Amino acid sequence: EGIPYRFVVSGTNIDEQEKASQHLTSYMTRYNLINQALVEAPWDMTVIDGDPFHAENVFWWSPQFRDSLGFQDERDFPNIMSSWTDQLHPDDLEATMNLMTTHLLDYSGQTPFEMAYRLRLKSGEYRWFHASGKTLRGEGGIPLRIAGTIRDITMEKNKEQNIIETTARMEELSASINELVNGISTITVHAQQ
Repeated sequence: EGIPYRFVVSGTNIDEQEKASQHLTSYMTRYNLINQALVEAPWDMTVIDGDPFHAENVFWWSPQFRDSLGFQDERDFPNIMSSWTDQLHPDDLEATMNLMTTHLLDYSGQTPFEMAYRLRLKSGEYRWFHASGKTLRGEGGIPLRIAGTIRDITMEKNKEQNIIETTARMEELSASINELVNGISTITVHAQQ
């Protein structure tokens, strides 16, 4: 008739699970804060069968990576290789891909992946980035996973270019002054004669 006459309770100790959950939450909070503070923008690729260009390689472009290029999320910058390669400057594409391939296929792990290249922002503007990566290797040095970062170095490159241009102008000015001094010397010699 629905009248309770016995009540049974079962208890499970979830203390360890709760501690693990709190630890994971703390770790994720720390990770998210560090990622937000990073100047570098991380990325990651899982390499299938040691093949850098395997169609099933799994990519992860961090929010910072997308943000560095002016993209918002996976809808406008999907987790696929072409999201990145399509943004590489045409003059930098071949060298960048060659270095990445050489790095991944050097089973000794002696070839570093570190370089500067230009990437197109969502706005269409190209900016310089410093890229570096490290590879986790399996048996025989076969690449399993590569992770790295990019950092916008456009201002540094512009300063470098300004220094080069200023130095060239100074050399031109110095050459002009030398010509002027030589001309004055010639005039002085003629005047004395």
